[in-house]
Amino acid sequence: MDMMFTPIHRELGLPAGDISLALIKLAIENNIEETVDLDWKQQPYDHRKPKWDDEAAKDIAAMANTGGGWIVFGVSEDGEHNSASGLAPVTWNADTQQRILRVAYARIGPPVLGLEFYVLPTDDGSSVVAMRIPDSRDAPHFARKGDDAFIAPKRNGPHTVFMSDREIERGFRERFQYADNQEKLLQNKFEIASQGLAAEDGVFIAFAALPLEPTTHLSPPRESKIYQLASRQPIPELIFKENPPLTWNNGQVRKGMRQWIIRSYPTDRYQFRKCLQDDATVTTAYRLGNLIDQEEYKPYYPVGFPNHCRSKDIWRS
Repeated sequence: MDMMFTPIHRELGLPAGDISLALIKLAIENNIEETVDLDWKQQPYDHRKPKWDDEAAKDIAAMANTGGGWIVFGVSEDGEHNSASGLAPVTWNADTQQRILRVAYARIGPPVLGLEFYVLPTDDGSSVVAMRIPDSRDAPHFARKGDDAFIAPKRNGPHTVFMSDREIERGFRERFQYADNQEKLLQNKFEIASQGLAAEDGVFIAFAALPLEPTTHLSPPRESKIYQLASRQPIPELIFKENPPLTWNNGQVRKGMRQWIIRSYPTDRYQFRKCLQDDATVTTAYRLGNLIDQEEYKPYYPVGFPNHCRSKDIWRS
């Protein structure tokens, strides 16, 4: 399981680590209280009860509107301090999880996407389940209440309250401003990626990608992780088997300013440059299949012209 930094780690004063049953038990031993991004629940939402989906939509939208957070099912709490007081393992199955996912999509507007579930089995066959609601750049989210009303909930400490008109207005303004800023940032990163290879040496293709979520609390990747990423094979389902892709991996790895840089070797026919930045931004430039020295292709290809490449070199890249 990937290392994560959750509110539980934070409240316990622990570094990033796994989401485990031992972590939940430690939170109970220390009577960790609910916070703006942590909510203990003894039972999951019961679809047999009326308005269960309204309640689920309200909780999920509130977390998404307040920077994201965690809802943990299977932990009882005391009524005085909203602190974890004991394990209360629950019955969990794929149907329960799918119902919650449908609520996040159909009962909240805009939908809250990217929910993650960490099912932690107990000795008796039950489970404690930690549900992660990501920080949403589509906030404010409105949860459906009944058939013809919407509410804009948010977290206020351990409680859920409703956003005021001014808070909703500010939320929309921040959403649009964020989208504009991301567009400008992406364009800037793409321009940087486009400088990775010299255009006069031949046609190349450039990419730039930004993380969907901010990567706060994460340490920069280690060199061993970069080598692992550099040697990772393409996803076979995306590859046309009769035309395997060019190989742009296993290059030279070095540490740059707040980024790792992977370069092709000077003798490689297909040059590339990849930058994996500490904030999870990725920029890459790949030289396409310029035929500059294969005379046998001259009857049907402009050999020797670096500003040409074959169409298959583009689509298979």
